[in-house]
Amino acid sequence: MKPPKLSIIIPSLNQGQYLGKAIESILEQQYPAVELLIIDGDSSDDTVEVIKRYDRHIAYWVSEADNGQSDAINKGLAQATGEIINWLNSDDYYCPGALGAIAKAFTAKDALCVCGVTRVFGNGQDRTKHSYVNPESLKDTLCNLLIEQPATFFRKEIFDKFGGVAVDLSYVMDRDLWLRFLGTYGLDRIVSVNETLVNFRHHENSKTVSQGDAFVPEYAALLYHFCQNSELRDLLRQASGDQFERIHLEGRENVLGTEIVNVMVVSFLIKYARNLSRIGKPELSREVLNRIDFSIYGLGKKEWKWLWQLSLASEGYVFGMIKYIGRRYFR
Repeated sequence: MKPPKLSIIIPSLNQGQYLGKAIESILEQQYPAVELLIIDGDSSDDTVEVIKRYDRHIAYWVSEADNGQSDAINKGLAQATGEIINWLNSDDYYCPGALGAIAKAFTAKDALCVCGVTRVFGNGQDRTKHSYVNPESLKDTLCNLLIEQPATFFRKEIFDKFGGVAVDLSYVMDRDLWLRFLGTYGLDRIVSVNETLVNFRHHENSKTVSQGDAFVPEYAALLYHFCQNSELRDLLRQASGDQFERIHLEGRENVLGTEIVNVMVVSFLIKYARNLSRIGKPELSREVLNRIDFSIYGLGKKEWKWLWQLSLASEGYVFGMIKYIGRRYFR
């Protein structure tokens, strides 16, 4: 059987010191049908020199000013011809045999999406992560909305249907893609594999490390766009700061429906309040919690566990327990 063609897009900006490793990790796969595309945002370091060293192995590359990572990914998607597509950050690299494992999983089970394991390393970390998929509950999967993008591959038809990734999103474009995929296709054609496919590098200049504080407000702004509940929208607006003014997703169909969006928002706000408490802002944490009538939302066990822990931590054991019971069963 002819192996499916895989397109790997590398969006890049001033990561020349790491880019060669990323390219080598693709070439060393020895996968017979891989298409490599590099979209560089007019880097000022040695990125172009690195690209030229591998020119004969690259199906398409360009180095020009763009509008950020999402724009670069979409440029790559416009050139990609593979049946299966993902993007690889220029400072990350694949594990041996990763592309073969992905192709095998797609072929064996007629999948639209295959999720593998990501190894996160550097900056004091070395651990593994996996996209969160609860095969028994779409709602639970959506409320967690965790995608390990480097190890999550989609068929080209998914990107074609959604028109690529959202160019207004700089940090959670992968989570938005995951939300749209789950809302449109559900869980039936997702295949999970337990193999570690990619090494995700943390370093002082990586977006996850140097701009980590920007992910939460942008996700709040994304949820704000879909939420119609005025009380929850006010809390999302507080959490997003001015991000909701920057993001324009007009005309985007809400594939989830009002009820599930509300539960997703409440789930996010519990985690947001927990983070506020952890960084020494208990008053703001209480303000968020006290404005939500949790008893009217169909929260899962995980959300109630978080709320229980947060109540005890922020209110004291006895009063927190009383407050938690009130939140769960009464207004």
